[in-house]
Amino acid sequence: MKISRLKVRSILLICIFPLSLCYSKDVPSKISLKTDKKAKLAKKKDVDLHNQIHTVEVVSKSAEKKVPRWAKREKQGMQSRKTVSSMDFRDLKAGKNAVLASGNKEAGINLEKMIPLCTDMQKLEEIMIELGDLYYETGKREKAFTMYREFVNLYPGSEKVEYALYRTIVCKFDVIAEADRDQTPTKEAIELAKEFLDRSEVFTTYTKEVEHILAKCQDRLFENELVIFHFYLNSNRMASATKRLELINKEFANFTPEFEPRIMSLEIELAQAQKQPDIADEKQQELITKFPEYGIKTALDTTLKKNKKHFSARF
Repeated sequence: MKISRLKVRSILLICIFPLSLCYSKDVPSKISLKTDKKAKLAKKKDVDLHNQIHTVEVVSKSAEKKVPRWAKREKQGMQSRKTVSSMDFRDLKAGKNAVLASGNKEAGINLEKMIPLCTDMQKLEEIMIELGDLYYETGKREKAFTMYREFVNLYPGSEKVEYALYRTIVCKFDVIAEADRDQTPTKEAIELAKEFLDRSEVFTTYTKEVEHILAKCQDRLFENELVIFHFYLNSNRMASATKRLELINKEFANFTPEFEPRIMSLEIELAQAQKQPDIADEKQQELITKFPEYGIKTALDTTLKKNKKHFSARF
């Protein structure tokens, strides 16, 4: 029995079509199963990774908790704070103002750094005077003197030059030594005072103060010469004492009139030590004539010394 081709195709389609439907339904389910497995694995990896990150964060946070707060603040301050050498003019000025506002006068380092950075000559005047004052107030006399002196040299026509020169005198006067010590600062103060008084027509604000300091310094210098003179006299070194008295007469006779009677009294002492009573009496009469009050006082002191000597010789 012969079957036509059309019938064969129809039979095949009827048999194959249900199979194709079953296959098409089964394939997506397999694919979806594979996809679900991959998704689950990926999700598991994400969870594991999240747990690891969380563990690290917890450990880091616990480590951070162990660091003291003051250490953190100090670290942050160190990171944000600038060094003086890296600051510009504005930073130095702000730092100086902040330090002074807190009552701390140790802001000199900021002002020192501001000087080479300052391009405004008027502001530079103010900075130099302020720095000199800060040095003086904090007991740094030598640095204060140097700053004031530099100001005088740089700004001879400034309105503040009188103040600066006066402060140089004060700096030297503050460090003069006792009469038996080196008198170099005393001599320097005298020279500065003379420099100031040479401009007394212009400098009027501190004239009286400078005159007072000059008189004190001259008196201290004279006392120093007295120490040396009496050392030679008491050591019976008459030649050295005579030369020293000549030097005193030369240096101090023209200073002020008050030194003349004191020098004459030294001449009386020298004549007495050299056992020249006639010269001593002659000088005594001259002293009484020119300076009655001082001469009488010296005569009384001389008499008391003689009586004391004669009294001690009795025993």
